[in-house]
Amino acid sequence: MRDNDLSFACRYVSTPGNRKNLSAEEVADWSANEIGIVVVFEQGVQNPLGGVDRGVSDATTAQSQLDALDLSTAPIYFAVDFDATAAQLATISEYLGGVASVIGQERTGVYGSYSVVRHVLDEGAATYAWQTYAWSHGQLDERAHLYQYRNDQQIAGVAVDLDRTISSDQDYGQCMFASQAEGPAVTQVWPTSGNPAGGTTVTISGSGFQDATDVGFGGVNAGPITVDSDWQITATSPGGEGTVDVTVVTPNGMSATGPQAQFTYENATASPEVTWVSPDTGDAAGGTTVTITGWGFTQTTDVGFGDVNVSDMSVDSDTQITVISPAGEGTVDVTVVTASGTSAAGPQAQFTYTA
Repeated sequence: MRDNDLSFACRYVSTPGNRKNLSAEEVADWSANEIGIVVVFEQGVQNPLGGVDRGVSDATTAQSQLDALDLSTAPIYFAVDFDATAAQLATISEYLGGVASVIGQERTGVYGSYSVVRHVLDEGAATYAWQTYAWSHGQLDERAHLYQYRNDQQIAGVAVDLDRTISSDQDYGQCMFASQAEGPAVTQVWPTSGNPAGGTTVTISGSGFQDATDVGFGGVNAGPITVDSDWQITATSPGGEGTVDVTVVTPNGMSATGPQAQFTYENATASPEVTWVSPDTGDAAGGTTVTITGWGFTQTTDVGFGDVNVSDMSVDSDTQITVISPAGEGTVDVTVVTASGTSAAGPQAQFTYTA
């Protein structure tokens, strides 16, 4: 809810057959009335304590339902619908890592208390956050996209929970079916930075993209673009410098500019940066397939797990590397080495070996 008007509705994509699950009829109705659709997954309350494997399973279930509804690229919030303890937060991040390995980190969201939202955003385990007032003890993380502020309210004889937007009134993980005649609108660009030489795979979210003909980075058109849906485009950044506006062009016009639709070309001499390692645990004997997310990876020469360099590495793009972990023990820093330097260590760039 926003300004006392219904602007979006949240529905489930969980256990098949659940009466609360989003239906094709609802998609058609809300689309016709330009109501945003937010999707959330919740199956068993304790699922987020199931680690990476449970996250993979839950994300696969949710994705299959979105595919059937023709909403394949929609973000998904995964519910942590209990009063999580401090000791459980690391496991919840691992669960979301499993989710991200299926649907992509840029589509991964979390629903939970203040402590859950704060931890997950600090760790970079999700892109979207939906905080509930329950178990939050009056605290609110202003980085959250949505806030559930009241439960069990009656609207037209139906019990509903009330939510409002917080940090962004434009992009909060919704599928928005704006009228094509209104022209395209860009609400998010991810990642927001990349190599000055170009070649960064960029996901652009918004609405009115169905008939897009061009995507501009400043005054330069992007490389190959793929119109994934009416609200998402995948583009390859051209070369450039500084911070530029990202615009989408359709027969109905060009999207407006703004801070939510910008892309920054990082200094070509800057060191690479690792923002996420998934999964972040694996067998001490090695052999785990690990996806490393960040930026500045195009000219990567080595990837280190502690003091040991990997022997099997694929530089998928400027923002992603896939490796096979070497043998090791304990928790080690994962580093990426390029001609410009070595990525910094940190909790977001660590891997733990298990027996």
